[in-house]
Amino acid sequence: PSNETLYKVGIDMSEKNRAATFIQDNEKSLYNNINKTFEGKIEIMPISDAMKKYDWLKDFYFNAVKMKDKFTAYSELYPTGGYFLRIFKNQKIEIPIQTCFLISTNQTIQNVHNIIILEEGSVAQIINGCTVQYKAKKTLHLAVTEIYLKKNSKFIYNMIHNWSEESYVRPRTGVIIDDNSKFVSNYITLHPVKDIQLYPKAICKGKKSSATFRNIVYSKNKSRLDLGGKIILEGDESSGEIISHSVVSDSSVNIARSSIISKGKNT
Repeated sequence: PSNETLYKVGIDMSEKNRAATFIQDNEKSLYNNINKTFEGKIEIMPISDAMKKYDWLKDFYFNAVKMKDKFTAYSELYPTGGYFLRIFKNQKIEIPIQTCFLISTNQTIQNVHNIIILEEGSVAQIINGCTVQYKAKKTLHLAVTEIYLKKNSKFIYNMIHNWSEESYVRPRTGVIIDDNSKFVSNYITLHPVKDIQLYPKAICKGKKSSATFRNIVYSKNKSRLDLGGKIILEGDESSGEIISHSVVSDSSVNIARSSIISKGKNT
């Protein structure tokens, strides 16, 4: 992939200001690297390698995301990659980790499963860029992403999409948040796409846990964007916020959904 293609979704191949990098093209993991400064603080690898290395990882597989529709079922039946990311206990990673899913072939289904774990007291942020090469027109991107925040951790999840006008996109994201932990998601797409359906769910299980979903989108031409988020406040004094910033033009459609459900005390 060209540096220009990757740069449009926030991926910097110089890696000067990146803690770690993972890039997948279609079904193949192309590149996997940790900045020497952060060795022993971060672990990142293809999900297939991680499942072989860690038997305990099966407990996190389809736990935050349940198989409830045809897309998650397809993800289980026909996996084509994804990554495992772990931030070790009490490690505070000051510069972003970057991951990228690229589709470079026309009429391709890319189907990935990602698992992210922030151990107790850790802090990190990620730039997750998804894009297509100019020749890849008719594509389908499926992604199951499961994120787990242990006690006193913080994670900022930046997802930047740049698809074609014939791309269908179906991310399925689940987040489980422990005591005094904070999750922030920023979803950004500024280019035409055929159809995106995105409705992540965060469960604030812990006391004083919090989740924020922000969508920043510009839809144009004939794009259809069905976006939103769901937050379940189970822990006492937990909090949630869902924000949509949208510009809609031409004959595009933009649906903004939100649901925040309070179950704990003083949420």
